Amino acid sequence: MALGFALWPLSTCDTRVHCWSLVALISVTAAVALVMVAAAIGFYGTIIGAGGGFILIPAFLILFDLEGVTAVGTGAVVLTAIGLAGSRNYLAAGILDRTSAVLMASASVPTAFVMSSVFASRIDSSAYAGALAVLLGVLAVWVAVMSVVGSDVPDDDQRELPPAGLLSVVGIGIGTISGLFAVGGGLLTLPAMIRLRGLNAHQAAATTAGAMTLSGVASVSGHALAGNINWTFAFWGLLGAVGGATAGSLVSARLNRRVILGLVAGGLAISALSIAIW
Repeated sequence: MALGFALWPLSTCDTRVHCWSLVALISVTAAVALVMVAAAIGFYGTIIGAGGGFILIPAFLILFDLEGVTAVGTGAVVLTAIGLAGSRNYLAAGILDRTSAVLMASASVPTAFVMSSVFASRIDSSAYAGALAVLLGVLAVWVAVMSVVGSDVPDDDQRELPPAGLLSVVGIGIGTISGLFAVGGGLLTLPAMIRLRGLNAHQAAATTAGAMTLSGVASVSGHALAGNINWTFAFWGLLGAVGGATAGSLVSARLNRRVILGLVAGGLAISALSIAIW
């Protein structure tokens, strides 16, 4: 059941077209709620390096009563801001593997744009929540398995960059899931960077954030072109997301690999259960 925030822009403009009345007459309750939710997700999503879309999109669906494609398009804006804030700090710390990020983004960027601009609007709203719950459940199992398999990380001189084609395949998966659901792309990348690239948890989170940010920009562009973004929600979400992401990037370096992957799996399971009950 939605919280019934009675946002003025939702009653005066179609959420499937561009609505630029970002701040006018929005209720204080709605604004505070959006900022707080986005800040918490920005903090959590940056720590795990996966953006937090698997929490943000269900929140938009359940708490704020947005339709499926509008929740995805609006969430993509907030998630891209989270990625930008986190990636900036990761770059400054020198822990982002630029080569891997660029190789994945070379495939994820065009894929995300096509999926968001052409195919996302074709997903039936009545079936969207069920599909998302199944996706999150599968990803929870994937991350849980990856957290206990292959835990040894090779030394720096033993690491080899996987073939570019393999990272491009990962990038296509990122772009497809992110463009359609705005969730899950980073959840594929984080374990892949640990297993395929031999990065530690912090480097993997940073590299995932970098790749997801680049594909996020493409996804936002596609959703904006298709009219899938509610700019009022996006505006207030951005205010909280940037601060939360900045704080999360500072905390992430203190956590080990199992803790990060455990946080991912736990968040996925809770989100999937919430949607299934809803």
